Amino acid sequence: MFVGMEAAFASRVQAQLGVLEATPVTIQTPQELVAGDAPANHITIMVYQDCVAYLQDQIAAGTAPRAALQAWLDGIDVFLKALRARRALVFPVALNFALEEVDMLRTALITAYGCVFRNDAPPSVSAAPVHDPVVRFFAMEAFAKSATARKLQAELNASARVVDHRPAEKAPSIDTVYHALTTARNTQSELARNLREQTDLAKTKVDEAKDARNRSAQIESQIVILNEKHAEAKALLHEDIRWTRSELRSLMQQIDEVSAERSRLLDEVTRLTREVDARDAHIEAIRVSTSWRLTGPLRRFRRLFWR
Repeated sequence: MFVGMEAAFASRVQAQLGVLEATPVTIQTPQELVAGDAPANHITIMVYQDCVAYLQDQIAAGTAPRAALQAWLDGIDVFLKALRARRALVFPVALNFALEEVDMLRTALITAYGCVFRNDAPPSVSAAPVHDPVVRFFAMEAFAKSATARKLQAELNASARVVDHRPAEKAPSIDTVYHALTTARNTQSELARNLREQTDLAKTKVDEAKDARNRSAQIESQIVILNEKHAEAKALLHEDIRWTRSELRSLMQQIDEVSAERSRLLDEVTRLTREVDARDAHIEAIRVSTSWRLTGPLRRFRRLFWR
């Protein structure tokens, strides 16, 4: 059974060790290991990654050092809980060692548990990619500042069943050291230039933000002035509306009075018209009467006499 701090770790180590003869292989998470009951004859290999190596991989992938450190602490906390619960029944091993020293790990498993591996196992691979010096610096700095990370790494190192016996590397040549220093200096210059550019950009953004705040303040003052003018115009408009309504009520009253007077005058005209019609009818009746015709010569004589 292979149990990894991350599932990919266990899969890589299982593939690198090769196929075990007549032995079923399972891959579990630390949570599954604690929750389940492994058979007594099961060989449990727990694979973890050292803090600095993990930080270098994560920082190189673009993760912030603090976030990468917290991710390692979260993962290793679960891993150590599973390791403490099954310490006597497991075989903890570091990922880099398991991938780079496959023969040594295979020999340790054969010696301790009598495992039988097939002969077509893959060769060792380099598990530690070459990282930029700046990445290594940030990884080492994050690890050095975290007492919790150092404590957990020490517990992992103490629990490991296989010790790394690789020979020490020989001292690098002067040319290699000079090249490394030159690369670090160029990297530092590049970082300084990028920092200056970012600083200039930040200053530009700050200036733009100040200009935006000033424009915003000007706009707000203009809005206040416009609101005051709007309030004054609104008050004047309301006053005009009240005056107009008053005038309209006065005009309506005058219209009502004129209408009443018109109705009265129409009634008077109608009455007078009827009186005139009655008088005309009376006069016409007199003119057509016999007495009026008989007295006609007398009226003419009277007019002549008066002349």
